[in-house]
Amino acid sequence: MSAPNKQIEHLPTESLVLDNANPRLAEFGIKKGADPVEVLQILWEHMAIEELVYSIVAHGFFDTEPVIVIEEGTKFVVIEGNRRLAAVQIILDPSLVDNRLDGETLKRLKTFDKSRLRTLPVIKVGSRQDAWTFIGFKHINGPAKWNSFAKAQYVAQVHKSFGIPLKEIAYQVGDTHNTVQKLFQGMMVIEQAERQDLFHRDDVKRDRLYFSHLYTGLQYEGVKEFLAIEDASIETDTPIPIEKAKELKEVLRWMYGSKKESVEPAIKSQNPDLRRLESVIKKKESIAALRDGVSLEEAFELSRPKTSVFEESLYSGKRELQKAWSFVNEGYAGDKSLLGAAGQIANLADDLYKRMEEIHRGESPQPVRKRYTDGE
Repeated sequence: MSAPNKQIEHLPTESLVLDNANPRLAEFGIKKGADPVEVLQILWEHMAIEELVYSIVAHGFFDTEPVIVIEEGTKFVVIEGNRRLAAVQIILDPSLVDNRLDGETLKRLKTFDKSRLRTLPVIKVGSRQDAWTFIGFKHINGPAKWNSFAKAQYVAQVHKSFGIPLKEIAYQVGDTHNTVQKLFQGMMVIEQAERQDLFHRDDVKRDRLYFSHLYTGLQYEGVKEFLAIEDASIETDTPIPIEKAKELKEVLRWMYGSKKESVEPAIKSQNPDLRRLESVIKKKESIAALRDGVSLEEAFELSRPKTSVFEESLYSGKRELQKAWSFVNEGYAGDKSLLGAAGQIANLADDLYKRMEEIHRGESPQPVRKRYTDGE
């Protein structure tokens, strides 16, 4: 899909401004009216502007890649091409990023003809709506994909601001997997939680909102049941039943933590933690433990069949003992405490084997006494 069919013009670079409504900025807490320098700093820190600086210094700014702008007062807001504009602004004034360009680039800038960047190629459009199909295709399903949160922001913006049905957005961006509907649903869950004062995206414990945790988790059956969420095909701005407010707050707290309350997220990484969370919230015992503050790993163990935990633990112990045996000659120097630990392991292994033999013979298992603890 080509850019909007408009004539390319050249405008003074100083008349171009970064778009603080850029969907990619929302996960970093940037809101409408943010200072342009703050926007540039976020782009620099998180969106690999430095590589564009290298390219432009080496090859110039290609007229075949114009930025897309809308006119606002005496300025032109760049609604497509913010990374490129940020790179140009930094080349013209490296102090914007505290001269953090590498030495080689700073050296090249001394001989670079900056007058080549005093104007930039642009395509003017009358409104954001005029360019949404091009921008949507390029960044949702095309060659320069945004992350999931930026995609969701853009889908919601196009749907709500321009009145474009989700099915039409999906068709225009070449989505054949209902991704647009799922992105929109995830965005509506965030907005619903904020309206109900259950969650605020600027309160996440980490430096950004990892929307993929929520967007992906909402497709898991365990999470769907826990939240009683509507199907993604239903276009609603309130996908979670109001009576599930407590559960919604919990899920978002487990995923993102709280900066204000110094709560760490239970989800450290999407894989395997998201599936672990799904398992935990399926069972009363494990979810009660998670609510009581135990770690996700401990709660996950409670959610699993005891036979699986036992079998995995047994084979894991065997592997570790085989490893220790292979290194005993070179790795053990006669330490008495290590010898004691080996003795405990031997006694534990002997008791474990005897108990398994009893069960194998059909004898009733006896309660396991807590004999083997650290230091015993």
